Amino acid sequence: RNERTTGIVLLISGSAQLADNGVIDRIIKETPVPIFGGVFPGIITERGIVDADAVLSRITVPVNVQVIHNLEQESPDMNSQLDDREIGNTVAIIANGLSKSLNALNEEVYAKYGGDKCYFGGGTGRVDFDRERKTVVTPNGLARHSGVVADITVDSTVSVGHGLEPIDGPY
Repeated sequence: RNERTTGIVLLISGSAQLADNGVIDRIIKETPVPIFGGVFPGIITERGIVDADAVLSRITVPVNVQVIHNLEQESPDMNSQLDDREIGNTVAIIANGLSKSLNALNEEVYAKYGGDKCYFGGGTGRVDFDRERKTVVTPNGLARHSGVVADITVDSTVSVGHGLEPIDGPY
């Protein structure tokens, strides 16, 4: 577990190649501040879906990153991996999207920290659906079967503005 850090970097990559050829691990090792994030099949931008780049964004408010392991197991002990202290108002959950315990992680974080937080995040993964690939960016390097829970000391709101129009429903 990391102590609360100011100046942490969020890395979102749409490039499996950057993960496979060691570029992301090299960035993590050479950057003087902690990095967290994920490798996704693509990044949605105003140019469309981009699958060859990475976005680095420095967060200048205090952040604490908790790395949760063993998400490939049906019932990993997540409670002991989560801090028992009060956390920030905004929580990012980034985990391997093909993990058996992805839903359990979300439920455990919500149960432990409550509904008064602003949660956002995503499931990492690859187009080839290979569960064994490392797709979660932790301060110690790329990881597989893991997730990061980053609590950020900032007030925020999340809204959806994707521009899709409903054609039927809700159900």
